[in-house]
Parts: sequence; C-alpha cells; structure tokens
Amino acid sequence: MRKKITPDRIINGDVKYSLEDFFKELWKDIEASISRDDFAHISNIKERSREYKKNVREVFNFVYETCFQAAKNSPRLKRILEKASDEEKNIIEKTIKSYKDSIDILRAIFVREISAEIEKGLTKRQAAKFVVERSKNRLIHFLRSQATSKRK
Repeated sequence: MRKKITPDRIINGDVKYSLEDFFKELWKDIEASISRDDFAHISNIKERSREYKKNVREVFNFVYETCFQAAKNSPRLKRILEKASDEEKNIIEKTIKSYKDSIDILRAIFVREISAEIEKGLTKRQAAKFVVERSKNRLIHFLRSQATSKRK
C-alpha cells in the first residue's frame, strides 16, 4: 500500500485515517494485483466475475490477517511461522515484508484507537481488547459491503 501519510501523523491525529480507509486501500491494492485475465478461461461471465471476487476476497483475508497479527506483534503469528512448512513460511514472510508500510499504518490506527479508549477511562488491557473486538466487527461489515457492492 502506498501511503501519503505516516504512522506518527495518524497517532498524533494530524491526519484522519480510519480502519475502514485502511480496508478500502488494501482491497484496492489486492484488486490491482490480481489480473482478471487469470480468469479468462472461464467462459461464463457471471462465473468468471464470481471467481475473481472470491479470489480477491481470499487474498485480502490472508493479507489483512497477516498484517493484523504482525501489527499486534502477536505470539500467534510466531507460532504459525514455527509450525509452517518452508513454502508457507516463505509466503508469510514475503507478505510481511511487502506490506511493512501497511503493518505500520495499521499499528498506528490501533495505537490511536487504544489511546482514545484509555482517555475514556478503560485500562490499557481493556482498551486493547475492545479495539481488537471492534476491529473484527468493522472487518466483517466491510467484507459484507464488498460482497454486496456491484463491481465490474
């Protein structure tokens, strides 16, 4: 993802950049990286479109989950990497490297949102848990909106 914003500017509130903005930009990046020509072998236009959208969604889910776990410095990601085959590990590590800027932006969004919840009176642990749960709901809402949107 190309960013004209920095994590510091997000954390400081100098720029308004929401989790939904992040989702939209990541989705566009994923769409741009997957060629519709890869589905040209499917003769039925509706089926071709459905397969393309399914592929975009699956790649988006994988990339977002990888970015999400990396942004949280999740022990879960470390365990996944430890148990992964060499090929799987290579794919995950390449994804992390390719999306480093996105991970930093996502981390900044979470820091800003957690800080806002702490200011409202939650403990750091409560705020982090709340923000993570809310982000899951926002992701579900975003994915539903993508599934119902009319795309070419």
